[in-house]
Amino acid sequence: MPEVRLTGCGARPLAGYLKALGVLRVLARQVDRSTRARWGGTGFELHSDLTEDELRTFFSERFAPSPILSPWNGRSGFYERGGTAAVGALASIEQSSGDRLRSYRALIGQTREILLNLGLVEKPAERDKERLVRALRERWPDTGIEWLDAAIVIAGEGPAYPPLLGSGGNEGSYDFSSNYMQALREALEGKRSAELLDASLLGSSAQLERLALAHLQGDASPTNSPKGDAGSLGNPWDLVLAVEGSLSLVGGAARRHADGAKGLMTAPFTVRATAAGYGGAVAGEKGRAEIWLPIWRGWASHSEIGNLIRESRAQVRSGHGMRSARSGLDFARAAGELGVARGIDAFERYTILERYGQTNLAVPAGRIQVAPRPAAAALQSIDPWTGALLRFAGTDHCPNGVRIAIRQLERSCFDLAARGRPEDAIAALEHLGAAEAALARSGTALGSGLRPLRNAPAAPWVSAADDRSAEFALAVSIGSLNSHARNAPDIRDYLHGTRKADKAMREFDPDRRHLLSASSAVGLLAAIHARSHLDAARAATRAPENRTDRLGFEWGTWCDPRVTRLLVDDKLDADRAMRLVHGLAMLDHRGQTATVKRRGDLPPAPVPAYDALALAWWRRSDAAGPVDDVQLGPRPGWAARLAAGSVAPVLQDALLRLRVAGLPLVPDFRDLATGAPRGELLAAALLVPVGERELAALERRLVLKDETDTNREDD
Repeated sequence: MPEVRLTGCGARPLAGYLKALGVLRVLARQVDRSTRARWGGTGFELHSDLTEDELRTFFSERFAPSPILSPWNGRSGFYERGGTAAVGALASIEQSSGDRLRSYRALIGQTREILLNLGLVEKPAERDKERLVRALRERWPDTGIEWLDAAIVIAGEGPAYPPLLGSGGNEGSYDFSSNYMQALREALEGKRSAELLDASLLGSSAQLERLALAHLQGDASPTNSPKGDAGSLGNPWDLVLAVEGSLSLVGGAARRHADGAKGLMTAPFTVRATAAGYGGAVAGEKGRAEIWLPIWRGWASHSEIGNLIRESRAQVRSGHGMRSARSGLDFARAAGELGVARGIDAFERYTILERYGQTNLAVPAGRIQVAPRPAAAALQSIDPWTGALLRFAGTDHCPNGVRIAIRQLERSCFDLAARGRPEDAIAALEHLGAAEAALARSGTALGSGLRPLRNAPAAPWVSAADDRSAEFALAVSIGSLNSHARNAPDIRDYLHGTRKADKAMREFDPDRRHLLSASSAVGLLAAIHARSHLDAARAATRAPENRTDRLGFEWGTWCDPRVTRLLVDDKLDADRAMRLVHGLAMLDHRGQTATVKRRGDLPPAPVPAYDALALAWWRRSDAAGPVDDVQLGPRPGWAARLAAGSVAPVLQDALLRLRVAGLPLVPDFRDLATGAPRGELLAAALLVPVGERELAALERRLVLKDETDTNREDD
């Protein structure tokens, strides 16, 4: 069977994709049902009985166009007030005599009879439109119902309009059926028909006609014209074949997507717009919808593609189950989670935006490959929460600052779903924290019923965002800090102004009594460290049963001391780490199995003052030595004194407690105090947990072995 490459039918612009579907549909119905097609590197490829010349001959001489009529629209040609061009185009078909337009003439006659029976002599009012559509659906033959199904869906409370064809087959004052009929006259009978057909199918050059294609190809200028304000230019064959192709994009989606917005989910692969993932995305821009058009590389027949379109499956994981995609973000997730029908290799994404006043424009928004992106699975854990945020952002009472934070989160989540790179996950974490912090600051948001994110496991995010940087390793450790006591704050409460509630819940605190701020990231960490000791002591006083042996946070993921030394040496981007902490602190780190990858290029050079304090801070008392009643760990006031810059007294106290506990250090106080880092840096660094293995290494290097061994033998 011959193969023909239709280089004039590319996946961009939207008209090109629809032309490809139109050619496949026409050939399968009027020439050979076994015709197959696929998307190649340079356009649409056909596998049929026709050679390239025979394909030209068929469309020039035998092609019978589908009858496209929109009597519910004023410019459909059925009403005198609809304009002379529309009335003339309808009349020319009605008065024709050739076989190619026989079904068209028959449908026009049936439509006039229906309008007469309903007493409609001018464009029907809204209350009469549904009555007319229902009458057409009852009496029109299948050839007319195909266009009706593509343009209008009667679902729920009334008619819904798939965005591909505007508002019921019209785009503002542009009526698809009228312009289609005018284009047919030029395509079938015009003197330049063959030249324009070659240009449409094979991509050859040709002078265009004065013709508009609405948003199907309206991406060059407001008028789709290279002459600026001049009349729109187009190829009549482009419009004819694109409208034929639109008849293929009719599915049973309305029944399956009952939770979708009116007019969006009633069409296959059509969802709410997400202003992300393409260069022209503008925050707050009004978008009607997104259309994700499938790209397939294997040969497929029209019936197979029809089944694919009718199925139009795109699902994402949410909670413990699956749900249908409702937005561009969801579709990107579905492509990365393989939640789409088999056989689809990619999606060509189009966003229908309102630009140039109230003119709709189908903007190509990139091609998204269907391929496993494990990192995108992290989005599953925050799906219900982000869904609630996006709904709030769409309301009139959402504060602008909160709306901006939510939209930034949405865009970063889209990038993570579409690309799945560590830097995308990092950006999503940063905006996750910023969104919750914005909510906590807004009285309006607090009154909306929104709650803080809960029960989102940290492991998928740690795996997705680990870029092997010291900042990320530090952020994971700090973001995991929590207190088991009911009335003791976690790191999140100090950062976002949240608080613990009943039944392991968390809520926004209107008083933000735990919220802390500082002029620098290091200063904030030091302040949190000092405040956590004070709050832990208060919690133990209020509830003695919650008393613990350690001040401050009771649990946290340990961090490589080499990373913490970078913080002490002020050689780490603490601001970047803290942006990550804001997002990581919202996640559940209990049972965390994902570990941060170690970096091999971290400098091993010790920081004596920090190393000594870390041993006193984090060494377990039950393994400290022969003196059972000596309690290691931070003492009340240590963190506050360090944060205030008082390093020497804390060092002296820590050395004394280590010695009494049977852990005398090789360096003395003078050695440690000489060149010691700033107290604020030490207070920030000592907030970070140190693992048992790392503590053992510090002990082997710092503790005076002989004296320790002697003490143990005497005991």
